[in-house]
Amino acid sequence: MSRSNRLTDEDLLAIASNDRQDRLLAISKRSSLSEKVSEVLVTHGNRDVVLSVTQNEGARFSDAGYGKLVDRSINDEVLAICVSMRKDIPQAHFNALIAKASEVVFDKLVASNPNAVYEVHRVLTDITGQDATTQPKAKRDYREAAAQFDIVRRSGAPIDPAVCEYAAKGKFEETVAALSALCGAPTKLVESVMNDPRAENDFALILAKAAGLSWATAKQICILRRKAFRYSPQAIDAARRSFDRLQLATAKRLVRFYNERHSALANFQELAQHIRAQDSMTSRLSSAS
Repeated sequence: MSRSNRLTDEDLLAIASNDRQDRLLAISKRSSLSEKVSEVLVTHGNRDVVLSVTQNEGARFSDAGYGKLVDRSINDEVLAICVSMRKDIPQAHFNALIAKASEVVFDKLVASNPNAVYEVHRVLTDITGQDATTQPKAKRDYREAAAQFDIVRRSGAPIDPAVCEYAAKGKFEETVAALSALCGAPTKLVESVMNDPRAENDFALILAKAAGLSWATAKQICILRRKAFRYSPQAIDAARRSFDRLQLATAKRLVRFYNERHSALANFQELAQHIRAQDSMTSRLSSAS
């Protein structure tokens, strides 16, 4: 069944409909699999079947098939790593895998797959509008603002109203220092987000969510960031929907990933070059064989 060239997609789908795992496993090992057959295997197969079809480079997956594959990977670190390493995984589904994975799976995925690190770096670059590994020169001194916010936190006073007041009154340094302290993001990341001139970039929402702030405060932060251009009612509504949909765990994960990657990979360009060199060598070896 795994080698017969006479079996059509219709034959394979009929065989797979019986849900016998030994047959599904045999089908998963075929040299090539259509999107329809792969989706059936992911839907009805046990873990061995799903892992087998994921590792099969000849298997093709539809958008729906990848969606199901990502869902099966959420709490399975081995499967998640295998899914992330597929060369044909669409960026949207890779992003979903990163966002949905459990903390343990996320840590294993990042630690085990340098290509995953490279891809998430690209995601963060798209979000923040710049390379997160660059070292921009500090233009502002946040030490006094950070000290003042530390006093507020120690006083036991409500934090959310204090940050809301900072943003509403245009206190840039205080707002940046508060966001940095609350969500554990480097000041330079928060500053770059707040200084981003692109109207469509709302990474500030992720920082506000990770900081545990309310929508009212997040709104003032976005208005402060957008001080150089008009913040239309439509933009406010869109930001509110994005903020409400965003899960606290997802926001914290993105910020935490940035911190961990930035600390562990101070010279990210070196890693990127290493990955590209490996890909190039693999391609040459494939061509030679």
